[in-house]
Amino acid sequence: NASRLVMFRPVLALASLALLAAIFLVAGKYRTQQFRVKITGHDSTWVNNYAHVRVSIIPEGKWYISLKKSATIVVACSNNMSSSKIHFSSDDIRWNPKERSANFDIIIKGITPGLGSVTADVSFTTCHEDVCVDNTVELTKLIMVSP
Repeated sequence: NASRLVMFRPVLALASLALLAAIFLVAGKYRTQQFRVKITGHDSTWVNNYAHVRVSIIPEGKWYISLKKSATIVVACSNNMSSSKIHFSSDDIRWNPKERSANFDIIIKGITPGLGSVTADVSFTTCHEDVCVDNTVELTKLIMVSP
């Protein structure tokens, strides 16, 4: 029995290495960057005036934004600004077919002078073939409110 076990060890070691190699190959396929998320828009506005901010989710490679789960954004502004809307869902997406991106447009109003910030908590799902991944990203944009 001991001699059989000694003969079986190299086979077991090779099978283990093959299994690890297969796992790394599959994991490497999905390790590439799945998406980019960016926040763009006006850098300044005035009291009682508006600024436009856009949050964009841009899938990379063969990844795509899943429509099975709702993409959401929750917006928070500093005290010297307000947002026209706080909660955004997939219904608010403006699709850009060229970039395959999902864009959320946020209107910010200046209330009092000073440097302010807009923070967007973005949640969405990206998919590639039969694998889907839930993602959460927090973005912040600074906006100067002038008198």
